[in-house]
Amino acid sequence: MRKTIEYIVTDPNSRDFNKKYIIEEMPALKAEMWCYKAIGAMIKSGLNLPENFLDMPANSMAILGVASLLKIDDSELRPLLHELMSCVTFEVKHDLNPKYPGQLINLNRKISDNYMGESYVDIEEVSTYINLRLEVFKLHLDFLEAIKKMIMQNSIGQQQEQMQ
Repeated sequence: MRKTIEYIVTDPNSRDFNKKYIIEEMPALKAEMWCYKAIGAMIKSGLNLPENFLDMPANSMAILGVASLLKIDDSELRPLLHELMSCVTFEVKHDLNPKYPGQLINLNRKISDNYMGESYVDIEEVSTYINLRLEVFKLHLDFLEAIKKMIMQNSIGQQQEQMQ
């Protein structure tokens, strides 16, 4: 079963105040493919990893990853961000019958299904976009640990080859 988290906008000054979003983990293969596309685009755009990258906690790696996305060319960045938002559902509850309050029908909709060319209809604030993407990234932190192990194993193998 995939992990899910809820994100509620709590800033009373936001046009998205009290809106609730459900973020569901991507299927494993989709997350892996997204990761490869994102890393490939970051490397093409000149990704520079700090020397302590392998020692960084996953949260810090996520923040570095989001910051690195900003360096990607717009033509590659937009599809990556749109795919990231495919994990997000906007929660909509509607009264089934006004005569019987409390009988709510669930009309949730995927954020990515409501893309209107330049924006998603269920998000009105830039800060909501940023926070949702960061939450999606955090939900998928386990892939960062896998990447760390892969890099470490690769570098150990290269060191052993050099010693022979």
